[in-house]
Amino acid sequence: HIFSETEKQLLLKLNYQAARQCEDGEMTHKQNYLSNAINLLGDEEWKNKVLVLELYSQLANTEFILKQYDKCTQCCEVVLQQLQQEKDPSQYNHRALPIWHLRLDALEERGDTDRVEELGLEVARDCLGECFLPAALSKELAKTQKALTDFNAEYSNILNLRMATSEETYSKMGILANLASSSKQYSLVVGLRMIQITLKEGMTEQTPYALALLGSVYVLENRDTAIRYQELALEMLHGRLPKADQNDTISMTRRAKINQHTAAIVYCYLNHWRHPLQQGLEPLQGYAPRLCVASIAEIMFHTGSRLPEVESYIRTQYMSCSEHKQHLLQPLWQFCLNMYARSNNPSHLHGEILDYSMYWESIKSCSNNAAIHSTLYFRLKLAIDFDLVDMMEEILGLMDVHIGTRDGTGWESYFYEYEQGLAYFILFRHSKKQKWRQRGQKVLAKFQAWVKEGVVNCLGLFKLLQAEHQTSQNGEYAHKFYQEAIMTFRKDGWIQHEARANELAGLYFSMQKEVHGAQQYLSTALQLYKDWGASTRVAWFRDKAQRILRSHQQQHTRW
Repeated sequence: HIFSETEKQLLLKLNYQAARQCEDGEMTHKQNYLSNAINLLGDEEWKNKVLVLELYSQLANTEFILKQYDKCTQCCEVVLQQLQQEKDPSQYNHRALPIWHLRLDALEERGDTDRVEELGLEVARDCLGECFLPAALSKELAKTQKALTDFNAEYSNILNLRMATSEETYSKMGILANLASSSKQYSLVVGLRMIQITLKEGMTEQTPYALALLGSVYVLENRDTAIRYQELALEMLHGRLPKADQNDTISMTRRAKINQHTAAIVYCYLNHWRHPLQQGLEPLQGYAPRLCVASIAEIMFHTGSRLPEVESYIRTQYMSCSEHKQHLLQPLWQFCLNMYARSNNPSHLHGEILDYSMYWESIKSCSNNAAIHSTLYFRLKLAIDFDLVDMMEEILGLMDVHIGTRDGTGWESYFYEYEQGLAYFILFRHSKKQKWRQRGQKVLAKFQAWVKEGVVNCLGLFKLLQAEHQTSQNGEYAHKFYQEAIMTFRKDGWIQHEARANELAGLYFSMQKEVHGAQQYLSTALQLYKDWGASTRVAWFRDKAQRILRSHQQQHTRW
């Protein structure tokens, strides 16, 4: 049937009215009505510009709710292209900023962080008058320091602010949050700019995220200030902000997303500097189970979960993750399999989950630094666990190239440093080369500073490094430090670290020819490795312990 122009206009209005009456549970119908209306516009579709912009805007929102993010961005591009003809900049910003916000949200949901960064910088420059490009970043950072000092003087007043009332304010804050989440290099200037907007125009759902951003930047130079920002962010997150409108799906989605990003910063980069690491596990699982899947798995791994539990968690989460997060999970997943008898090559990070050579080239080619760091960490851990001295030296060389000097704010920083410190002292014992002991002493000094600052998660690791340092120079306090490390790990429930501390204490007593002490500590280590679920490690370690005890010509002990 060929419709007349009058019939087309009538059908268009009917479809538009039907779309407006659709409830949240009828998004597919709404999508069809809006698409029908747009198809009925004809060749002169922009004759009624207001109506057409409304149709495309509504369709963009609908596609976002239906998780059709490519279609959502296409609709946003159509609207923005038309709005660029707007001569009044204030009118353009008023109408365009919500569409830019939606477009960046859709790209972020699609996982296209490079495009989010590119477009976020563009809209910040053109619509918000902000220049965060690398060439101008140092100048922006210089201006930021004074503003930050002014804010610190009245930071607690932020809790007394009213909520923002302008949609434009919410869009500005959302766009800046998109930009900050796409690249860490903008955390300081973007976080402070969001705070300035909050102080001037009122709080939004992004304000806790801005506070967390500032905390993550400050944490290395002024932990007390960083923790104050964290506490403010959490206070807002847990009740200061009004609840999102339950009938507005996009508002609910945005609130959930910004809460995820806020919780991720707080519990991955801030909270652990003052509180036990495992304290962040439940909040991360509650707020950000998808965003922080790799962090959750590694916290479980370090703080007492049995290896089969960690492996099972990764297995259930893996397929729902992006390729980037899958790369982050693979080294730990393979390590778990190596350690409990499900790998053909347990002493190397290679097997069912990843082909090491192919995986290594893949993560290097896409510059996935987090995956590179994780891979080297777990390879070094295996080299230490299976006494592979040559492999230790090789991996430490790769760490020098790919990691260099780390001053990270994440909790993984001290675990990376700890494994390197242990490797340095082990290599010194084998080679007697002073360079290894000197490097180990530098790591020890860093841990000493952390413990002095009250970083509770570093205490057991520090004590064990102290013990290894004493052992490397035949110090008289080695036994004392081993015992203190064991007691600290036991109190914290860090079973794998308690097992290793007992193992190293047993080796120390063996070197001192104190067979009874060696047998006691090695036996305890063996039981702890069993309890941890590391059956491959148990089998290998049992043989090692028997060789050690036989070397002292003692009666063979049945293990």
